[in-house]
Amino acid sequence: MGSPTSGGVLMWENGLDHDLAASLRDPSPLVRTEALARCSSDVATVAPALRDAYPLVRREAIRALGRIGGDEAARAILNAAAHDPSVEVREEAVIVLAGILRARQDATAGS
Repeated sequence: MGSPTSGGVLMWENGLDHDLAASLRDPSPLVRTEALARCSSDVATVAPALRDAYPLVRREAIRALGRIGGDEAARAILNAAAHDPSVEVREEAVIVLAGILRARQDATAGS
């Protein structure tokens, strides 16, 4: 299937990353960030990116977890909001958590 990167840029076929795990292990934080930006995989795949050395990658992991949704994703985001050393990552976590709560309230109100 080939490498998911070409010259540091992710290669996508039909909008799908055919090797997400490899992209998330790529040495380039830009490749990891791009992989997360297009990811709506599962919490187990995305959550390890919350420990990435680069705040940009961690912030994109927060966004990916927000798209995935669910209680497990919300717990991971809440943990990042409470403990991440980067103010930008904590801020993104709070914004995403607020969106998750609004969506839950809207779903409950619509029932």
